[in-house]
Amino acid sequence: MNLKTLSLKELKSLKGRVEKEIARRATAEKKKALKELAAIAAARGFELEELLGTRRGRAKPVRRRAPVRTKGPAKYRNPDNPQQTWSGRGRKPQWVQAWLAAGKSLDALKL
Repeated sequence: MNLKTLSLKELKSLKGRVEKEIARRATAEKKKALKELAAIAAARGFELEELLGTRRGRAKPVRRRAPVRTKGPAKYRNPDNPQQTWSGRGRKPQWVQAWLAAGKSLDALKL
């Protein structure tokens, strides 16, 4: 088939038919693969759904946990209360805000 001889309308029609055929064949291949996998599972005494942890061969969505956020190492320490530290990330604690409002440098609080 020489595509150069086809008109734009014919090319678009051909494209639509090709996409439909690709989708049809992909579906057929998936069904065939599922049948083969079910046969293998049955030969070993299992149901395919049992091995996949699914119902009717459909996979359950995987729930992912949000990453655990850890506090960074302390970079600043309150000179009035050494128990109070700040990593320099996030909102400034009130003691840092008070320190800066007094006109003092943040570098003076560094560890």
